[in-house]
Amino acid sequence: MNRFVRVTAFEDEAQEGWAVRVEFQDADAEKFAELTGTVTDRPPPTNALAIVQGENRLLAKVAVIGRITGGDAVIATRLGRNEARFLANVLGAE
Repeated sequence: MNRFVRVTAFEDEAQEGWAVRVEFQDADAEKFAELTGTVTDRPPPTNALAIVQGENRLLAKVAVIGRITGGDAVIATRLGRNEARFLANVLGAE
């Protein structure tokens, strides 16, 4: 079962690379906003979230610079095309 409504990889010219965006289900969007609000107040490097697969595979680590609301988030930037597509596919892109 996919926990996201939509996952996309896209070229982000402003960030000079590719990025991955996720759109959360309503219940998860609120929880994600709470989590990012908590993490953003921490000093670096503890102001980051890890995206993991299973118990041992780190897919990405992203710094959180502010509470993320609205139900979607860009979770990785400045990736290569293949990296972005891989991450998006692992997270459930179609």
